[in-house]
Amino acid sequence: MMDDDAEPHPDALEHLLDRSLEPENLYGSAAISGEKLSWPMMAMEAAIHETRQLSGEVDVQFIPFLGLLVSSRLINKIGLPDAGFFLAADDVDYCMRARQAGAKILLVGASRIEHPASERYRLWLPGRKFYSLKLPPWKRYYDVRNRIFVARNHYGLALYYKTIPGSFLRLFATLIHEPRRLAQLWAFIAGLVDGLLGRKGRRHTNWKIN
Repeated sequence: MMDDDAEPHPDALEHLLDRSLEPENLYGSAAISGEKLSWPMMAMEAAIHETRQLSGEVDVQFIPFLGLLVSSRLINKIGLPDAGFFLAADDVDYCMRARQAGAKILLVGASRIEHPASERYRLWLPGRKFYSLKLPPWKRYYDVRNRIFVARNHYGLALYYKTIPGSFLRLFATLIHEPRRLAQLWAFIAGLVDGLLGRKGRRHTNWKIN
């Protein structure tokens, strides 16, 4: 699976196929922008930010739907991605479903795809570091809503003491850094409501968010 603004290196698929020896696992290319990854990849021990950190296969928390190789055997086991997400975090949910079924999520360092880097800003808290993506309001709606969907599916009570408080922290950063603050606030409220009520699909237009 690839995104529509991805530019795979000529040997990206070759390297991916060379490494994808176990059909029970998920394998993915590294999305890069220059010498850095398009967004940090969370390995089991530390985050990977730069291409020089890539080697062999790295077990990561998730791989975006950008150069992701999925076997029919694994699809038969865990099903298709949840189309109800519509946009954002469907790849996170799918990777978590795969891991719960015993799969490893393996980033193949030699397989690379050029992709624009994400724009984001940091929030610093005592002992913690948060990131918030720079997004237009209509995408903010899905970012907020679908984080809640992922938490509902996989995190249990952490939805209430981690995901929702984290969403309010990201809102705080958004209102500091982003233009169109009222539209961003409205998108946050809409995403929070629909996330908690389990309303899936393409719904930002229902709330008149653009």
